[in-house]
Amino acid sequence: MFVLVLSCASEKFDKPRKKPKWVKMETPPGTVWLRDSLFIDQHEIANIDYLQFLWWMSVKEPTKFKEMLPDTQCWLNVGDTAFKNFYLRHPAYQDYPAVGVSYTQAMYYNKWRSERISEMMYVRDNKVKWRLDSTYNFPIKVKCRLPLREEWEFAAASGLDYGQYPLGYQSLYQKDSAFIDYIRNNKTRWFSTVQIESFKRNRFNAYHMLGNVSELTSDSLIKGLNFLTNLDGTSPFSEIKFTREADSLNLGYTIKSYMKYEKPAAWLGFRCVCEVLP
Repeated sequence: MFVLVLSCASEKFDKPRKKPKWVKMETPPGTVWLRDSLFIDQHEIANIDYLQFLWWMSVKEPTKFKEMLPDTQCWLNVGDTAFKNFYLRHPAYQDYPAVGVSYTQAMYYNKWRSERISEMMYVRDNKVKWRLDSTYNFPIKVKCRLPLREEWEFAAASGLDYGQYPLGYQSLYQKDSAFIDYIRNNKTRWFSTVQIESFKRNRFNAYHMLGNVSELTSDSLIKGLNFLTNLDGTSPFSEIKFTREADSLNLGYTIKSYMKYEKPAAWLGFRCVCEVLP
């Protein structure tokens, strides 16, 4: 059934969805429209994004700076000693997904991001000069947070019928036969992550809702495959084990599969949803 559904999928791809004209609210930077006043990051939070957050913490909240540092030791758990030292900070990996981030750190990042976007809007709309030591009393106009499980699944489905397209794509291959996302796909060689804007976007314009790194949700769940999993959700790493829902169509993995969050990992990142407030 699994192979039949995917191999018989239409080769005529729907064009990526655009924000409707009736959606008047401003699109927060780095996001795409999800529904109503809700937007979601087009891709996972990158190393460069998290490094900007760390810089701000080192300047504005130095007492909490160390608490926000990702766990770079997590690379040792997947047998990569080199990435422990340079994956986060080396310029070559600045547009790769940030990993080793805990649930608490991701929540604090979202708080910081909400404030920075709202501050940017205040400075622009009031035509005032931004300064690092400014004390503007600006209102929070955009609330960033981890997505709810249902929101993540809505974004991953990208408007396609779950029963026919349980992975959220009409086809798993591009015209050049390249796989649309970065997972292990039953190969024997282990890789790492890839750049955040690699491969094909889904119909909602979001990258890597299927693979690259798994992602945190606000329900303390982990969603999505990663570079250490096969297409069916299996992995030689015992800590990576997906739970299937009752309506999983007897497949090894669908967009409804999940894991419980326990600790930061080299294969685990996150993306945010941003709600535009009235």
